[in-house]
Amino acid sequence: MPSIDSFGYGALIAFAVLLAVLILLLLREVACWYWKINKRVAQNEEIMNLLRKILQESNNTHSNIR
Repeated sequence: MPSIDSFGYGALIAFAVLLAVLILLLLREVACWYWKINKRVAQNEEIMNLLRKILQESNNTHSNIR
């Protein structure tokens, strides 16, 4: 069985960092689901689209009056 010395500390550290990143990404998805962040982002995007539409209609109305 190979020891850590023959495996290399660099490879062990790289594996630990990769594992930590994967765990953090998984926890991020769980946190976003729990606090409904993705749903809030989608709702904010919908609000922004509606506001742009209202602004565009308002600008069209004002240009027709002049």
